[in-house]
Amino acid sequence: NIDDISLADYGIYVIDGADENIMETPEAKTNLEISIKNKNGITYDASFIKYKSKDCTIPLFIRSSSKEDFWNRYYTLLYNLTRPEARRFLFSRTNTEYSFYYKSGSCSRIEILSDGGIWCEFSIVLVFMDYTTKEFYAPIKLLQDGNIKLLLNGTIYKFNTNI
Repeated sequence: NIDDISLADYGIYVIDGADENIMETPEAKTNLEISIKNKNGITYDASFIKYKSKDCTIPLFIRSSSKEDFWNRYYTLLYNLTRPEARRFLFSRTNTEYSFYYKSGSCSRIEILSDGGIWCEFSIVLVFMDYTTKEFYAPIKLLQDGNIKLLLNGTIYKFNTNI
């Protein structure tokens, strides 16, 4: 759904393969790192992880009964995607909503069918802006020997990275 409107309401359907692209976690933004000259290691603030925005390519298709119907569906979607302000995308598989803006689109296949209808496969690229999560809270410390110390729920865990 885009802004509480199903793509099916536009007569547009998602082609298989979009889910994996949406579910792929983007790169994390660099959080605060504290390095004190007279103390060993670096303290990394992982109490709140924020992610960079991510381009998601959504493969779609339209099967319309006429050229006029095709252009009406396509332009209606495009108009709604390019309106000012961020849009909302509801990913039904995980029931997660993301803010996004429209970046681009491209057509990979278009056919005029024998009955005068149109078959069109195309992709839209949406920039998802809010992959921020609050699921993991833990201060991490990188020790001078390259090992990692993690404080989680009051318990200190040490990880040997020289395996």
